[in-house]
Amino acid sequence: MQYRIEMFFNNIYKYSKKSPKRIIIIGSGPAGISLALELEKRKIHSIILEAGNLEYNEESQKFYHAKVIGDHLVDDIKYSRLRMFGGTSGHWGGTCRTLDSYDFNSWLIEKKDLQPYLKIASEILNIKPLFREKKINDDFKIVEFQTSNVKFGEKYKNHIDKSNYIDIIFNSPVTNIIGKEGLTEKLEVKFENQKYYISGSKYVLATGGIENSRILLWSREMNKNFIDKNLPIGNNWYTHPYHILGKGFTNYKTATEYFKHNLIEFENAFGWGKDTKTFNVSPTRKFIKDKQILNSCIFITTFDRKNNNLKNIVKNLLCIAPQISHNLLKKFEKKIFCGTTFSSSWEQNPNFQNKIRLSNELDGLGVPFANIYYKKDDIVRKTARVMMEELGKLYVNKNIGRVSIDEFLYNNMDYKTDGGGQHHLGGTIMGSSNANSVVDVDLKLHSNKNLFVLGSSVYPSGGHANPTFTIVQLACRLADKISTEI
Repeated sequence: MQYRIEMFFNNIYKYSKKSPKRIIIIGSGPAGISLALELEKRKIHSIILEAGNLEYNEESQKFYHAKVIGDHLVDDIKYSRLRMFGGTSGHWGGTCRTLDSYDFNSWLIEKKDLQPYLKIASEILNIKPLFREKKINDDFKIVEFQTSNVKFGEKYKNHIDKSNYIDIIFNSPVTNIIGKEGLTEKLEVKFENQKYYISGSKYVLATGGIENSRILLWSREMNKNFIDKNLPIGNNWYTHPYHILGKGFTNYKTATEYFKHNLIEFENAFGWGKDTKTFNVSPTRKFIKDKQILNSCIFITTFDRKNNNLKNIVKNLLCIAPQISHNLLKKFEKKIFCGTTFSSSWEQNPNFQNKIRLSNELDGLGVPFANIYYKKDDIVRKTARVMMEELGKLYVNKNIGRVSIDEFLYNNMDYKTDGGGQHHLGGTIMGSSNANSVVDVDLKLHSNKNLFVLGSSVYPSGGHANPTFTIVQLACRLADKISTEI
């Protein structure tokens, strides 16, 4: 399909409007597109450079090859992100939630600083600006999620094509950010083995939680006296583990009454299906502090059917509490109890030694691929274990049912991060010091005058919430910042 070549350009060679006054945004994912949309409202021109094309292409995707060294992350990290218009939103599940106020303890901003952008971020994502919660007891609360149907490439294609303030150039991978003495001067873009250069007034790197670090690391190597050599670019990289933590039985009536709420139901969570019911249980600030754990959310999903591994669950329960479990099984036979799966997406603490580094292997443009050094600290496993143990006690005390906790929470074996490993955070974190952070409170690269970094790579910590909503809020906030400097 051919598109009107006015605001959409197939490559940088065909782009003629190279005004040095424009804001250049590298990357067309949720971060880049949200920023461009907000700059447009302020009548500020922007150019989006997209390394891929309008649609997915397997050859283009090969540029996202990366090697993971250490613990399991995902089976093939290349496919955890998309090199195309709209970025990784092309295959995300749409789950949205704000971070908790205590998730900002290590940030330079507070949750209230992002509240002015709650409504507009919700509009961009086509969801309700509701992220309520209900306290169950001193330890736990029910939290509310929203589900977005927005694929940024599909949603905003026509809008951008008709915009007088947004241009987008496809097949334009940035291979070098060029500058000197803290001033970014131009970008090197390669197309068909030729180098092209484009300049603007400000530059925003918004290519995702791996590429942001990779491009900065390579640009630092390629330029002298430009990017501070001591900046910890690539360090403090982390993700959200996601794993099934246990199985069990739930008295549906008792559970529904105890976890009763008026929040939006989170249906079809993690592919469990419409014939299930899920309770989203998260720790309170007090519980996190008392137990010295990280933030978390456990999804208690009940099934109107038996678990596939019923025999193993029964065996585990009988070994732990034979008399109680015997009575429980009698009730289960009368269909009072539902099978239950306890799954979780939870926080991982940033660790300076978890990092992105450049490989010796080069991609087709001569840029080194990324090596990801990744290990999970003991506190990550402890968080999941403590949450399950306390939920197990709650189930017994309130006669809700019984919980069988997976063995990996009690040994030192590695465990898969599964789907949650597709949330890439850190690497260019926000902070006040050049020694332990990469960007400042306004997302500007330390010791640089006009280069910003946008996306989950700037998160000093990430709570348990999916990162996209906060990414969009940060994009809206950055648009405000840039508008004051134009």
